[in-house]
Amino acid sequence: MARATVGLAALLLLAWGGGVERAAARGVQGLDARIQDAPSCMEDQEDQAGCDDPVDCLDQVEKAVRAASKGNLSEAGRILGEALARCPRHSRVLRELAGLRFRQGRLQEAESLALQFLDLEPESEWGWILLATTRYLSDDSRGALRAWNEAGRPVTGEVRVEGGGASADGSPYRAFLSSAGVVEGQLLTPQALALAGRRLQAIPAVSGLRLDYRPVADGGADVEVAVALHSGSPLMGALPGGALSYHLLRALVGELRVSTANPLGRLDRWEVTGVREGRLRQVTATLALPAPRGSGAWSWAVGHRVGRFSTPGTEVPTRLEWSGLRWTHTHWITHALRASGGGGVEKWAGSSPLAAGQVSLLLEPPESRVAVDLSLEGWRGRGGRGPGGSLDGVDAAGGGSPRGFTRGSVLGSYHGFASAGSLLRTEFDLRLGADAVSVATPLDLYPRFGAGAASTHLLRAGSAMDGEGVVRLPRSGTVWVHGGVEARRWVGTLGPSRIAIALFGDAVRGVSGSVEPTKPEVHVGTGLRLRVPGGSGWLRLDWAIDPTSGAARGSMGFMDRSGGSTFRTR
Repeated sequence: MARATVGLAALLLLAWGGGVERAAARGVQGLDARIQDAPSCMEDQEDQAGCDDPVDCLDQVEKAVRAASKGNLSEAGRILGEALARCPRHSRVLRELAGLRFRQGRLQEAESLALQFLDLEPESEWGWILLATTRYLSDDSRGALRAWNEAGRPVTGEVRVEGGGASADGSPYRAFLSSAGVVEGQLLTPQALALAGRRLQAIPAVSGLRLDYRPVADGGADVEVAVALHSGSPLMGALPGGALSYHLLRALVGELRVSTANPLGRLDRWEVTGVREGRLRQVTATLALPAPRGSGAWSWAVGHRVGRFSTPGTEVPTRLEWSGLRWTHTHWITHALRASGGGGVEKWAGSSPLAAGQVSLLLEPPESRVAVDLSLEGWRGRGGRGPGGSLDGVDAAGGGSPRGFTRGSVLGSYHGFASAGSLLRTEFDLRLGADAVSVATPLDLYPRFGAGAASTHLLRAGSAMDGEGVVRLPRSGTVWVHGGVEARRWVGTLGPSRIAIALFGDAVRGVSGSVEPTKPEVHVGTGLRLRVPGGSGWLRLDWAIDPTSGAARGSMGFMDRSGGSTFRTR
């Protein structure tokens, strides 16, 4: 049997005829010249599985190669299609047809055929390179990188950093890239790229980031980083073009947030936040800056809070005043796990100072819509008086006896879409969590359910504050399970902002070992969402009803995105 000198697979670089313009536009330089040396399927007839007549199928492949060499790609495709129908699991037929579809620019078909080929020959370097190339040209750069890794590529070439005050050698961002494994001469993996992106984005002064790679000759890839910093203007810095609207909307719901970035030239960020609702007042000042050697971020926070708190059955509300100073270290340990921990000194009026500690974990794989956030805090002191106003009436032990209390929480969330790619697609947010406190915990550390600045968890047909400005805490208990669901559809614009219609439901149930579990409360409603350009969340305007009692209430507040998919009331 005559043998064609070049099989379709060997013509892979010529396949850039359909995709070469796009490849050139993206700066691809010779993804892999060695593809030209891939053997033709006629040189090996060992794989004949699932083939009615392997010799005849190879004859058809030979005809297809001659047709393709003459530029008759349609005829070559027809012949190979017939061969595939007769030999659906013949790896050589799959390989040649995959190469032809790639040459024709039919990338989805080429990817599907490459996957079938790799199912039969998982050790084929050529197959993984073809799969990677089709994915890259289809704008699936992360999927392409996973496929290239199977072939032991690409090796990181030049790493370029632009913007954000970066120097010629990429400092100070180079340490974060190196700590994540993005280093010249090393294999570039999706995990390393994702970890580098998250560590860079977590730098306090960074407001925006673009991180990607570009394949180059000899099986390498250059890494390109573009960094944008928050503005140094305290009032206008957070959201250029929308900052004034942002601050006005925050003020409407009793919140203030003023920040400035990089005044020390160390990628630092300074922020002052304030909350005012009823008789509750809280102000916090925070300084955050990168930790040494790309190991995350440090923050120092000092705060003061004063308010009046009541519980069911109590006639006289309790006034609590708190001040504290805390240091925290936050770091993305892996591309999917962020950890933070720290400690400080805190004091309630009339009590002795207590040592405070905290540890939290956020599990959020980059390509997942699910996040799990866990947090545990503890306070401990010895001697003197402890803070009063605990729900169980227990004051911290004095007289030199150890005293302390803890609180913890877990929150799982899901953020998804009903119709990806549509301008009017519907977004879904689901959340399910639990909060717990120990005995002797001060009232101002308890979770608060309702709407408004005084709330920590949404239950929108009620309020966490009464008409006299006193924070109302939930029924007696130490554990609460809560959750909610919201669907949004963005429907239009109002000036620089986008508007969405929302449907939602909130639920909570108190659980305690010492009292009977409370009946679950479920509130449902509808509302509007207003997103200011550049914001991490949106203003919510809601009307909700409690079906059990018939109580209804309108409310507004801010929903901030924390850590990715997790949403909190502020």
